[in-house]
Amino acid sequence: MTSDGNLDQISKELGEAVKRIEKIQAADRPPFAQRFTNHFRKHGNNLTSLVLAGCLFFVALGRLDLKSSHQTEKTSWQQQLTALEQEKQGLKAENNRLAQQLSSLQDGVRQEANTSARRFGPVAERLKALLEQDSPPALQSKQGNDLQNSQPEDKSQTMI
Repeated sequence: MTSDGNLDQISKELGEAVKRIEKIQAADRPPFAQRFTNHFRKHGNNLTSLVLAGCLFFVALGRLDLKSSHQTEKTSWQQQLTALEQEKQGLKAENNRLAQQLSSLQDGVRQEANTSARRFGPVAERLKALLEQDSPPALQSKQGNDLQNSQPEDKSQTMI
């Protein structure tokens, strides 16, 4: 029994010693705010570097996104530019074709006016005068009216 009594006493003393050590540690331990500021003072350079690295990372991501959107927009504009250039080439080809048709029509009208001057008289002379003018809108409107009035009977002579 004596050994059980000694064990109880020793365990009791040990428990009291643990409580005293915890009180001492609690008394020496500063509050959370103070511990936090002490930790920040001690490791502040590391935290500042980490925050700067994070900022640089997000700035780089933003710039990469801008570059990507700019490249997409540039590609879109280039596609539109090529489409417009193709349309321009098509319009130039159509313009050349229409100019050739107009030239052949003028030649045909001149030829017809020369050959039928005897038959139609003043109308043929007016056609010649209109063809030699330099104003195309007047040529087109007046020539269209005169051609309707003086259509040759044989259409195989006109070139279209």
